[in-house]
Amino acid sequence: MPCVLPVISIKIFSFMSADKHNKSRLKKNNLSFIAGIFTTLMIFAATVIILKSAGEQVGWGFQFQNPYFISFMITIVYIFGLNMLGVFTLNPPVVDSAVNALAKTGGNSKAFLEGMLATILATPCTAPFLGVALGFAFSQSRFTIFAIFGAIAFGMSLPYIIIVFFPGLTNFFPRPGKWMETIKQIMGFILLLTGIWLAAILGKLTDNSIAYPLMIYFIILGICLWVYGNFIIYYSVKIKKIIGIMCLISVMTASYYLLILGNIKKILKVVPENNSSSGTLIENGLTILKFDESKINESLQNGEPVFIEYTADWCLTCQMNKKNVLSRKKIIDMMIKNKIAYFRADWTKNDEGITESLKKYGRAGVPLYIFYKSKTNIPYIFPEIITEQMLIEKIDMNDLKFTEKK
Repeated sequence: MPCVLPVISIKIFSFMSADKHNKSRLKKNNLSFIAGIFTTLMIFAATVIILKSAGEQVGWGFQFQNPYFISFMITIVYIFGLNMLGVFTLNPPVVDSAVNALAKTGGNSKAFLEGMLATILATPCTAPFLGVALGFAFSQSRFTIFAIFGAIAFGMSLPYIIIVFFPGLTNFFPRPGKWMETIKQIMGFILLLTGIWLAAILGKLTDNSIAYPLMIYFIILGICLWVYGNFIIYYSVKIKKIIGIMCLISVMTASYYLLILGNIKKILKVVPENNSSSGTLIENGLTILKFDESKINESLQNGEPVFIEYTADWCLTCQMNKKNVLSRKKIIDMMIKNKIAYFRADWTKNDEGITESLKKYGRAGVPLYIFYKSKTNIPYIFPEIITEQMLIEKIDMNDLKFTEKK
């Protein structure tokens, strides 16, 4: 899953820099990372159950439709990125007691948080075949939801579980050296790029009204962390260090509240929560209609073939499919030639109609691609990752083999 690669790179880096002779510490760090994965997915499962009980329509990746959540994730990723670039150190001697507690954990707390962050960033990209399992899970009992989320956590944790039982595998990683500092900084830039991607999603959710406040917040946050890493960390007087840290935390908290949370609250009063932008979009000569169940049914009643693209700006798999397949001239020309009614269900923002439609096809998230041949109500459901050849074979008015949803 491309969404999780930046954080997985951090974990790989920790493998390479770890003391391979200290098997006990390596085992504990991996178990902490695994615990972070399981904890996050169990929290997701509990949240889904609570929201369902309250009558809410939820799907996989629903938290990425929340601008408050996105703004928090941008802050976390930005801090991680600056840390990797050497602007400051995450776990220096801030307060003697805090350091002693962290030393006793051997970095387990950081590994736990990395596991949680990796899981959260993975949710926008449902891997192939995962969409079916999640679609089933979101419609089942509480026990089944927890069981399926537990199975997903086990699958995501499997590489680290293997290393727990076979720690000798880490011997195949390159030995630590000066080159690792360069790799660490490259990973820092990757994390900053992830922050830009999240900022773009936040812009979409707020109609880009948050752009300037977000840039100012980034500058303030960066300055505070730089001051901490270059000055406050070296204060020898304990009380002076504590006061300096408290001042920086106050500045960062106030800027986050005033520039981000305050502006998001104002913007959401003006920007509608769902995708209410009207109508019709022309992309490379292809007419793309906004998702509307009544218009889809009308097109089918008129005997028109219908293609439905369920997508979201925060779904990297969706964007990859769009760029590499759906935007290709051959595919667009085929759609126009066969007079296909093309509908786009944009799930970037919360839309209960789209969520309900996803459930109809047994899915809990995006991407999803549906094709109805003319004069039939039997949909063909494409896999999450599509190819040009796949679409040509199924859509170009050849003999179709349909998969009927029961």
